[in-house]
Amino acid sequence: AGRCVREGRWYYTVSITPVYYCTLRQQQEAEEAYKTALRQINRERRGPEAAQSAEAAAVRAVYEYVCGTVRYDKPHRKNPYYHLCSTSYAALVQHTATCQGYCVTLYRLLRECGVDCRIVTGSAGEESLHAWVIARVGNAWYNLDPTWDAGTEDPSEFRYFLVGTEAFGDHIPGEKFTTEEFCAAYPLAEQNWR
Repeated sequence: AGRCVREGRWYYTVSITPVYYCTLRQQQEAEEAYKTALRQINRERRGPEAAQSAEAAAVRAVYEYVCGTVRYDKPHRKNPYYHLCSTSYAALVQHTATCQGYCVTLYRLLRECGVDCRIVTGSAGEESLHAWVIARVGNAWYNLDPTWDAGTEDPSEFRYFLVGTEAFGDHIPGEKFTTEEFCAAYPLAEQNWR
């Protein structure tokens, strides 16, 4: 940045250097991986939720897919210079990601399946920075944390799948996700989904 004075006015020059989290080739690979994932998810939509709620069936199928195919990227989680672990490329192609990679992948797959959702950031457990997803099923919104359920082999043992606020107390949303406006637009259920 630089500054100068001309005709009694200050003028500033600001340089912006964008940081790309992945290359064009990697993004193209991620797009193909999304298509493959959606084909598999659409084949696997099943279970008792299918009869009760198409949204819940879609959420379950996507959540199971993400939790079953992505491992947490421990080596890169605190590296401020390695951004790839925060991308859907890392989650879908490399099958390892940090919470942001899990969330952007879950978000995109849910949206592709017609489920309204949002990414929420805040803190959880001992992590000062964490991300998770909220999704609408019926008229209520529920929390999903695929990062913390990843690696759970039996989906019936998911602890962070369609969780209401009462059981999600170890997750603290950031300030902008607790405003009156946000809470009115995305009313979170107190109880877990069925």
